[in-house]
Amino acid sequence: MARFVPASLSSWKSSLRGGPVFQTIDKVFNVFCVQKIIFSYDVNFRQSDIQWATRFDQFLNADTQVRSVLWISIINACGITLALASIIATVLLRTVYLDFARYNNIDDAEDSVLETGWKLLHGDVFRPPQLFQVLCIFVGTGAQLFAVASVVLLFSLLGFFSPAHRGSLLLGMILIMAASSIISGYVSSRLYYSKRLSVLRKCKDSRSSLISYNRTYHSFLPNFLLGICFVGFDGPQKRFVTVGSALFFPGLTIGTFFGLNLLLALAGSSAAANFWTLLILMLIAFGVSFPLTIVGSHIALRTTPFNLPVRTNAVVRPVPESARGWKSRLTVLAGIIPFCTVFIELYFVMNSIWQDSVFVMFGILALVFLILVVVCVELSVVITYLTLSGEEHRWWWRSFLAPSSSGLYVFLFSIFYVFSQPALQGMHFISMMLYFGYMTIICIAFFLVTGVIGFTSSFYFVHKIYSKVRID
Repeated sequence: MARFVPASLSSWKSSLRGGPVFQTIDKVFNVFCVQKIIFSYDVNFRQSDIQWATRFDQFLNADTQVRSVLWISIINACGITLALASIIATVLLRTVYLDFARYNNIDDAEDSVLETGWKLLHGDVFRPPQLFQVLCIFVGTGAQLFAVASVVLLFSLLGFFSPAHRGSLLLGMILIMAASSIISGYVSSRLYYSKRLSVLRKCKDSRSSLISYNRTYHSFLPNFLLGICFVGFDGPQKRFVTVGSALFFPGLTIGTFFGLNLLLALAGSSAAANFWTLLILMLIAFGVSFPLTIVGSHIALRTTPFNLPVRTNAVVRPVPESARGWKSRLTVLAGIIPFCTVFIELYFVMNSIWQDSVFVMFGILALVFLILVVVCVELSVVITYLTLSGEEHRWWWRSFLAPSSSGLYVFLFSIFYVFSQPALQGMHFISMMLYFGYMTIICIAFFLVTGVIGFTSSFYFVHKIYSKVRID
């Protein structure tokens, strides 16, 4: 037996409370509330040839129209990739090689004085930019998220994260994210150490300076909490990089989850996580992720540092007035290209997250992800070369922001999505907070992943061209 309370009548009663017909409605409502309704059902079992392991295949097979749309998106992404590849071929095979021939064949002192272009920046090209510690944290966290995305896609292709097993994908992402924290600490500290190396190479006794720096850094473990309080000074900055890499994205994710979970609990929702779930998440964050980040940082400091091909001058080279302004706007607009590569696939992924549709085409998703990586590499290299050709040495942040600005367009698309889908119209305020809270985390993750792809490719590109040119 069950007690049956009509929801429509309950809403009708609450809306008429205080009105002239409230007493009549209250009597009718009480009559309905005391009724006991008996439900019964029959079950007929029939023999089937479907195996137990393949019982979900009929639900997991994608519709032919959906497949055709996704293949169109892949063709669109391939077209963008080929267009950028042609630009890259023009830049690398023609312009850069001509620059090599021009720079390496200068025999006359008068010609060397008149030289222009990116060679003039050899004394500043590896100069650390402003907010370099923040850039190190972003690059380290992005490398970790890139590894997580690659492993999750691989396991999904192998069938370990099948939609037939509810929650397996989310659980796998949490565990892989915690285990890959060592990558974040390693990459961020390795990049920051390259900055310290470029500064210490100007010293006469470089070897003793490096030994002193290593001892200073390795002594931070007993006092790392003290270092957090003095992040504005030069000494604790290296501690800030390690601790920031350990707390930035995990802290942002867990903080958002806790805040949204509090709203659900205050609203009396059954979707709110219980205390033990929150405790397990905290133990994973501070008992697994944080120590692994510190371990990765120490491994980076015991690894052979980057061998930079040029020295950094003591005096900063001024940036020409002609190189300012338009490249910053180009950096933001460049994010449209990676977004156009993935927006159709992004639409189906958001449908699976917010509209309970099943997404099973992980092979197509992996192919689009590979195309996205290629597009980010090509885009970042082009932006970096244009920046250096304008005799501007501030390429670090632009190589990161050019592809990562696509995260902004993903967020704008999420706003368009929530107001354009009929199934999402009339959402409750808390549901809207959940949507934008989790979509913000997804957009930040997309920002970091695309940024680290672009920065890594540009760093290798700059390192390569300056190691091939002759510096007098």
